Amino acid sequence: MTNTTPELPIKLSPRQERMKKRAAKIAARQVRMAKRAAEEAKKPQLISLPGNDDPLEITDQDGKPIGHVLRNRWAPCAGFLVGGGPSLKSLDLSPLKERGIVSLAINNVEAAAPVRAFCCGDPPEKFHHGIWFDPAMRKFVPERRLGTRVRAKLPSGEFAFTALRVKDCPEVWGYKRDSVWDAANFLRRDAATWGRGDKQAKEEGKPHILFSFFIGLRLMHYLGCRRVYLIGVDFGMDEQHGYAFDQARTEGAIRGNNNSYRIASGMCLELKPHFAAAGFEIFNCNRQSKLTAWPYVPFEEAIEDCRGLVPKEPLDCRSWYEKPGDKDEETRTEAEK
Repeated sequence: MTNTTPELPIKLSPRQERMKKRAAKIAARQVRMAKRAAEEAKKPQLISLPGNDDPLEITDQDGKPIGHVLRNRWAPCAGFLVGGGPSLKSLDLSPLKERGIVSLAINNVEAAAPVRAFCCGDPPEKFHHGIWFDPAMRKFVPERRLGTRVRAKLPSGEFAFTALRVKDCPEVWGYKRDSVWDAANFLRRDAATWGRGDKQAKEEGKPHILFSFFIGLRLMHYLGCRRVYLIGVDFGMDEQHGYAFDQARTEGAIRGNNNSYRIASGMCLELKPHFAAAGFEIFNCNRQSKLTAWPYVPFEEAIEDCRGLVPKEPLDCRSWYEKPGDKDEETRTEAEK
Protein backbone atom coordinates (compact mmCIF):
# COMPACT_ATOMS: atom_id res chain seq x y z
CA MET A 1 0.00 0.00 0.00
CA THR A 2 1.34 3.45 -0.94
CA ASN A 3 1.81 5.87 1.88
CA THR A 4 -0.03 9.07 0.94
CA THR A 5 0.72 10.89 4.16
CA PRO A 6 2.43 14.18 3.25
CA GLU A 7 5.94 14.60 4.59
CA LEU A 8 6.26 17.29 7.16
CA PRO A 9 9.07 19.80 6.64
CA ILE A 10 12.09 19.16 8.79
CA LYS A 11 12.53 21.92 11.29
CA LEU A 12 16.17 22.88 11.72
CA SER A 13 17.62 23.85 15.01
CA PRO A 14 19.02 27.40 15.35
CA ARG A 15 22.54 26.00 15.07
CA GLN A 16 21.66 24.08 11.90
CA GLU A 17 20.07 27.22 10.43
CA ARG A 18 23.28 29.15 11.05
CA MET A 19 25.36 26.39 9.48
CA LYS A 20 23.07 26.31 6.44
CA LYS A 21 23.35 30.07 5.94
CA ARG A 22 27.10 29.90 6.40
CA ALA A 23 27.39 27.12 3.79
CA ALA A 24 25.33 29.22 1.36
CA LYS A 25 27.61 32.21 1.92
CA ILE A 26 30.72 30.09 1.35
CA ALA A 27 29.25 28.67 -1.87
CA ALA A 28 28.34 32.16 -3.11
CA ARG A 29 31.82 33.41 -2.25
CA GLN A 30 33.42 30.55 -4.16
CA VAL A 31 31.30 31.42 -7.19
CA ARG A 32 32.42 35.06 -6.97
CA MET A 33 36.06 34.06 -6.59
CA ALA A 34 35.87 31.73 -9.58
CA LYS A 35 34.27 34.48 -11.64
CA ARG A 36 36.94 36.98 -10.60
CA ALA A 37 39.73 34.48 -11.37
CA ALA A 38 38.26 33.90 -14.83
CA GLU A 39 38.14 37.64 -15.44
CA GLU A 40 41.72 38.09 -14.22
CA ALA A 41 42.90 35.30 -16.52
CA LYS A 42 41.57 37.22 -19.52
CA LYS A 43 43.62 40.32 -18.69
CA PRO A 44 46.95 40.75 -20.47
CA GLN A 45 50.02 40.06 -18.36
CA LEU A 46 51.93 43.31 -17.91
CA ILE A 47 55.14 41.91 -16.46
CA SER A 48 56.85 38.55 -16.72
CA LEU A 49 59.26 38.07 -13.85
CA PRO A 50 62.64 36.85 -15.09
CA GLY A 51 63.84 33.52 -13.81
CA ASN A 52 66.79 33.66 -11.46
CA ASP A 53 68.78 30.65 -10.35
CA ASP A 54 71.84 32.66 -9.30
CA PRO A 55 73.53 30.42 -6.67
CA LEU A 56 75.40 33.17 -4.78
CA GLU A 57 75.63 32.26 -1.10
CA ILE A 58 74.23 34.95 1.20
CA THR A 59 74.52 34.76 4.99
CA ASP A 60 72.99 36.47 7.98
CA GLN A 61 75.03 38.81 10.18
CA ASP A 62 76.55 35.82 11.99
CA GLY A 63 77.78 34.23 8.78
CA LYS A 64 75.11 31.52 8.65
CA PRO A 65 73.75 30.74 5.15
CA ILE A 66 70.12 31.87 4.79
CA GLY A 67 69.19 30.24 1.50
CA HIS A 68 67.96 32.63 -1.17
CA VAL A 69 65.45 34.83 0.62
CA LEU A 70 67.10 37.92 -0.95
CA ARG A 71 67.43 36.53 -4.46
CA ASN A 72 65.33 38.42 -7.03
CA ARG A 73 64.29 40.89 -4.29
CA TRP A 74 64.55 43.77 -6.80
CA ALA A 75 63.03 41.93 -9.77
CA PRO A 76 61.73 42.93 -12.26
CA CYS A 77 63.14 46.44 -11.79
CA ALA A 78 66.03 47.95 -13.65
CA GLY A 79 68.53 49.53 -11.27
CA PHE A 80 71.64 51.65 -10.84
CA LEU A 81 75.11 50.49 -9.89
CA VAL A 82 76.88 53.54 -8.47
CA GLY A 83 80.64 53.98 -8.62
CA GLY A 84 82.76 56.69 -7.05
CA GLY A 85 83.98 58.43 -10.19
CA PRO A 86 83.94 62.26 -10.29
CA SER A 87 81.40 62.33 -13.13
CA LEU A 88 78.84 61.60 -10.43
CA LYS A 89 79.15 65.24 -9.32
CA SER A 90 77.81 66.41 -12.69
CA LEU A 91 74.49 64.59 -12.19
CA ASP A 92 71.39 65.63 -10.30
CA LEU A 93 71.16 62.59 -8.06
CA SER A 94 67.88 63.57 -6.39
CA PRO A 95 65.85 61.18 -8.63
CA LEU A 96 67.61 58.29 -6.87
CA LYS A 97 65.47 59.19 -3.84
CA GLU A 98 62.24 58.76 -5.77
CA ARG A 99 59.81 55.95 -5.21
CA GLY A 100 60.56 52.89 -7.34
CA ILE A 101 64.26 53.59 -7.98
CA VAL A 102 66.71 50.96 -6.70
CA SER A 103 70.46 51.49 -6.52
CA LEU A 104 73.57 49.83 -5.12
CA ALA A 105 76.68 51.82 -4.17
CA ILE A 106 80.22 50.51 -4.23
CA ASN A 107 82.34 51.58 -1.26
CA ASN A 108 82.27 55.10 0.21
CA VAL A 109 80.30 56.65 -2.67
CA GLU A 110 77.25 55.78 -0.56
CA ALA A 111 78.12 58.94 1.35
CA ALA A 112 77.74 61.02 -1.83
CA ALA A 113 74.67 59.42 -3.40
CA PRO A 114 71.20 58.62 -1.97
CA VAL A 115 71.25 54.88 -2.71
CA ARG A 116 69.24 51.94 -1.36
CA ALA A 117 72.08 49.50 -0.71
CA PHE A 118 75.85 49.30 -0.25
CA CYS A 119 78.51 46.71 -0.97
CA CYS A 120 82.22 46.45 -0.35
CA GLY A 121 85.11 44.08 -0.89
CA ASP A 122 87.85 45.83 1.06
CA PRO A 123 88.22 45.79 4.87
CA PRO A 124 85.20 47.46 6.56
CA GLU A 125 87.37 49.93 8.50
CA LYS A 126 87.87 51.80 5.19
CA PHE A 127 84.20 52.81 5.07
CA HIS A 128 82.43 55.56 6.95
CA HIS A 129 80.75 54.59 10.22
CA GLY A 130 77.63 56.48 9.09
CA ILE A 131 77.10 53.72 6.52
CA TRP A 132 77.39 50.91 9.06
CA PHE A 133 75.07 52.49 11.61
CA ASP A 134 72.34 53.45 9.10
CA PRO A 135 69.30 51.12 9.57
CA ALA A 136 67.79 52.27 6.26
CA MET A 137 70.83 51.09 4.28
CA ARG A 138 71.10 47.43 3.27
CA LYS A 139 74.75 46.40 3.43
CA PHE A 140 76.50 43.47 1.72
CA VAL A 141 79.85 42.50 3.23
CA PRO A 142 82.24 39.57 2.61
CA GLU A 143 81.22 36.94 5.17
CA ARG A 144 84.78 36.72 6.49
CA ARG A 145 84.63 40.43 7.38
CA LEU A 146 81.48 40.30 9.51
CA GLY A 147 83.49 40.15 12.71
CA THR A 148 85.59 43.23 11.92
CA ARG A 149 85.28 46.13 14.36
CA VAL A 150 83.74 49.31 13.01
CA ARG A 151 86.00 52.35 12.89
CA ALA A 152 84.52 55.81 13.53
CA LYS A 153 85.69 59.30 12.70
CA LEU A 154 85.52 61.51 15.78
CA PRO A 155 84.52 65.22 15.71
CA SER A 156 88.22 66.01 16.16
CA GLY A 157 88.97 64.28 12.87
CA GLU A 158 90.79 61.43 14.56
CA PHE A 159 89.83 57.79 14.01
CA ALA A 160 89.02 55.22 16.69
CA PHE A 161 87.69 51.68 16.62
CA THR A 162 84.31 51.25 18.29
CA ALA A 163 83.20 48.30 20.43
CA LEU A 164 80.78 47.30 17.67
CA ARG A 165 81.55 44.83 14.94
CA VAL A 166 80.07 44.85 11.45
CA LYS A 167 77.70 42.04 12.41
CA ASP A 168 76.31 44.22 15.23
CA CYS A 169 75.14 46.87 12.76
CA PRO A 170 71.62 46.99 11.28
CA GLU A 171 70.70 45.56 7.87
CA VAL A 172 74.00 43.72 7.37
CA TRP A 173 74.24 40.64 5.16
CA GLY A 174 77.25 38.53 4.31
CA TYR A 175 78.15 37.10 0.92
CA LYS A 176 80.61 34.43 -0.12
CA ARG A 177 83.58 35.91 -1.97
CA ASP A 178 86.71 34.63 -3.67
CA SER A 179 89.36 35.75 -6.15
CA VAL A 180 88.93 33.16 -8.90
CA TRP A 181 88.33 34.67 -12.32
CA ASP A 182 86.11 32.59 -14.62
CA ALA A 183 84.19 34.84 -16.99
CA ALA A 184 82.05 32.03 -18.40
CA ASN A 185 80.78 31.13 -14.92
CA PHE A 186 80.79 34.59 -13.36
CA LEU A 187 77.03 34.34 -12.67
CA ARG A 188 76.95 30.62 -11.93
CA ARG A 189 79.19 30.13 -8.92
CA ASP A 190 78.18 30.24 -5.25
CA ALA A 191 80.96 32.75 -4.59
CA ALA A 192 81.16 36.28 -5.98
CA THR A 193 84.57 36.88 -7.50
CA TRP A 194 86.21 40.26 -7.25
CA GLY A 195 89.00 39.51 -9.67
CA ARG A 196 92.07 37.36 -10.13
CA GLY A 197 94.11 36.52 -7.05
CA ASP A 198 97.88 36.10 -6.81
CA LYS A 199 97.84 32.33 -7.18
CA GLN A 200 95.72 32.29 -10.32
CA ALA A 201 97.60 35.26 -11.77
CA LYS A 202 100.94 33.48 -11.39
CA GLU A 203 99.60 30.18 -12.76
CA GLU A 204 98.05 31.82 -15.82
CA GLY A 205 100.61 34.55 -16.34
CA LYS A 206 97.92 37.23 -16.23
CA PRO A 207 97.57 40.42 -14.19
CA HIS A 208 96.56 40.26 -10.55
CA ILE A 209 93.51 42.41 -9.78
CA LEU A 210 90.97 42.68 -6.96
CA PHE A 211 88.17 45.07 -7.91
CA SER A 212 84.95 45.66 -5.98
CA PHE A 213 83.13 46.73 -9.15
CA PHE A 214 82.76 43.04 -10.03
CA ILE A 215 81.06 42.42 -6.67
CA GLY A 216 78.52 45.12 -7.50
CA LEU A 217 77.71 43.56 -10.87
CA ARG A 218 77.15 40.15 -9.30
CA LEU A 219 74.92 41.48 -6.54
CA MET A 220 72.77 43.42 -9.02
CA HIS A 221 72.21 40.17 -10.92
CA TYR A 222 71.46 38.25 -7.72
CA LEU A 223 68.95 40.87 -6.59
CA GLY A 224 67.07 40.43 -9.86
CA CYS A 225 67.92 43.52 -11.92
CA ARG A 226 68.24 42.45 -15.54
CA ARG A 227 69.05 45.94 -16.80
CA VAL A 228 71.77 47.76 -14.88
CA TYR A 229 72.75 51.38 -15.45
CA LEU A 230 76.24 52.48 -14.39
CA ILE A 231 76.76 55.96 -12.96
CA GLY A 232 80.01 57.26 -11.54
CA VAL A 233 81.82 54.45 -13.34
CA ASP A 234 84.49 56.51 -15.10
CA PHE A 235 87.43 54.08 -15.10
CA GLY A 236 89.86 56.99 -15.14
CA MET A 237 91.60 59.17 -12.55
CA ASP A 238 94.05 62.08 -12.41
CA GLU A 239 95.18 64.66 -9.85
CA GLN A 240 92.19 66.93 -10.54
CA HIS A 241 89.64 64.17 -10.90
CA GLY A 242 89.77 61.57 -8.17
CA TYR A 243 86.49 60.55 -6.57
CA ALA A 244 82.99 61.97 -6.24
CA PHE A 245 83.77 62.53 -2.56
CA ASP A 246 86.70 64.14 -0.77
CA GLN A 247 89.58 61.67 -0.85
CA ALA A 248 93.19 62.49 -1.67
CA ARG A 249 95.22 60.15 -3.86
CA THR A 250 99.00 59.96 -4.22
CA GLU A 251 100.64 59.73 -7.63
CA GLY A 252 101.31 56.06 -7.00
CA ALA A 253 97.70 55.40 -6.03
CA ILE A 254 96.49 57.18 -9.17
CA ARG A 255 98.78 55.05 -11.34
CA GLY A 256 97.64 51.90 -9.55
CA ASN A 257 93.96 52.75 -9.96
CA ASN A 258 94.33 53.55 -13.65
CA ASN A 259 96.15 50.27 -14.18
CA SER A 260 93.30 48.44 -12.43
CA TYR A 261 90.77 50.26 -14.63
CA ARG A 262 92.67 49.17 -17.73
CA ILE A 263 92.78 45.54 -16.65
CA ALA A 264 89.14 45.54 -15.52
CA SER A 265 88.03 47.01 -18.85
CA GLY A 266 89.45 43.98 -20.64
CA MET A 267 87.80 41.63 -18.14
CA CYS A 268 84.45 43.34 -18.75
CA LEU A 269 84.83 42.52 -22.44
CA GLU A 270 85.25 38.88 -21.40
CA LEU A 271 82.00 39.08 -19.42
CA LYS A 272 80.01 40.75 -22.17
CA PRO A 273 78.98 37.67 -24.24
CA HIS A 274 78.13 35.66 -21.11
CA PHE A 275 75.98 38.47 -19.75
CA ALA A 276 74.19 38.74 -23.09
CA ALA A 277 73.48 34.99 -23.08
CA ALA A 278 72.02 35.32 -19.56
CA GLY A 279 69.81 38.28 -20.53
CA PHE A 280 71.79 40.55 -18.20
CA GLU A 281 72.09 43.99 -19.80
CA ILE A 282 74.55 46.68 -18.74
CA PHE A 283 74.52 50.33 -19.83
CA ASN A 284 76.83 53.22 -18.96
CA CYS A 285 75.36 56.67 -18.26
CA ASN A 286 78.73 58.41 -18.69
CA ARG A 287 79.51 59.07 -22.35
CA GLN A 288 83.13 59.97 -21.46
CA SER A 289 83.75 56.83 -19.40
CA LYS A 290 86.80 54.80 -20.34
CA LEU A 291 84.78 51.67 -19.72
CA THR A 292 83.46 51.11 -23.24
CA ALA A 293 82.34 47.49 -23.00
CA TRP A 294 78.70 48.52 -22.70
CA PRO A 295 76.64 51.12 -24.59
CA TYR A 296 75.82 54.63 -23.43
CA VAL A 297 72.34 55.61 -22.23
CA PRO A 298 71.52 59.10 -20.89
CA PHE A 299 70.90 59.26 -17.16
CA GLU A 300 67.42 60.75 -17.67
CA GLU A 301 66.34 57.79 -19.82
CA ALA A 302 67.76 55.37 -17.26
CA ILE A 303 65.75 57.02 -14.48
CA GLU A 304 62.50 56.54 -16.40
CA ASP A 305 63.29 52.89 -17.09
CA CYS A 306 64.20 52.24 -13.46
CA ARG A 307 61.00 53.87 -12.24
CA GLY A 308 59.10 51.24 -14.22
CA LEU A 309 55.40 51.03 -13.34
CA VAL A 310 55.70 53.23 -10.26
CA PRO A 311 54.15 56.63 -11.03
CA LYS A 312 55.70 59.90 -9.97
CA GLU A 313 54.66 61.28 -6.62
CA PRO A 314 52.30 62.29 -5.22
CA LEU A 315 50.42 59.04 -5.72
CA ASP A 316 46.71 59.44 -6.53
CA CYS A 317 44.91 57.47 -3.78
CA ARG A 318 41.34 58.46 -4.67
CA SER A 319 38.78 55.60 -4.76
CA TRP A 320 41.28 52.91 -3.80
CA TYR A 321 39.18 51.85 -0.80
CA GLU A 322 36.21 50.97 -3.06
CA LYS A 323 36.00 47.36 -4.11
CA PRO A 324 36.34 46.55 -7.83
CA GLY A 325 32.87 46.37 -9.33
CA ASP A 326 31.31 48.68 -6.73
CA LYS A 327 28.20 50.09 -8.46
CA ASP A 328 28.97 53.54 -7.07
CA GLU A 329 32.64 53.46 -8.03
CA GLU A 330 32.21 54.76 -11.57
CA THR A 331 29.91 57.61 -10.48
CA ARG A 332 32.19 58.51 -7.60
CA THR A 333 35.28 58.48 -9.80
CA GLU A 334 33.62 60.65 -12.44
CA ALA A 335 32.55 63.14 -9.76
CA GLU A 336 36.11 63.33 -8.47
CA LYS A 337 37.39 64.15 -11.95
